[in-house]
Amino acid sequence: MSLLFTDESSNALVTVLTDAINYGDSQIRPYVRIYSGTRPCDTSSINSDNILLATIMLNEVPFAEPVNGIAVANESTPQSDIPTGGVATWFRIFNRNEEAILDGDITGPAGRTLPSCSSGPSRGLIDGDLIFDFPQVFKGNLIGLDILAVTTPMIN
Repeated sequence: MSLLFTDESSNALVTVLTDAINYGDSQIRPYVRIYSGTRPCDTSSINSDNILLATIMLNEVPFAEPVNGIAVANESTPQSDIPTGGVATWFRIFNRNEEAILDGDITGPAGRTLPSCSSGPSRGLIDGDLIFDFPQVFKGNLIGLDILAVTTPMIN
């Protein structure tokens, strides 16, 4: 069973999440960290197989106002000095207080089969919460976010 929300409710839910990302010290910009390895089951831990591939600073105004339950991130600054290469598999978004707000999966356009967090049964073939044309990241290359959107289901 899935939940469906009205446009108004969807926009309100998305606003709560984008406000949490934008919360905190105005001198610090929210940011996204890109990792390889298996995504942890909570936002406060890192697994032993996780390697930080990149940190991407979000815009000073991270997200546009939601429309139809979707808030799209405003253009961000790409990271050009990637310290190590690997396959980008998940990301974590931090707010202005440098507190982890959420984790999400990264896939290529064709999706991929993902386990449930660090262990457990497969969640099957999915599309990521963040989709890269090519999830392989190379040391020293440029990486940025083309589109990052926060969404909720809604009634059509």
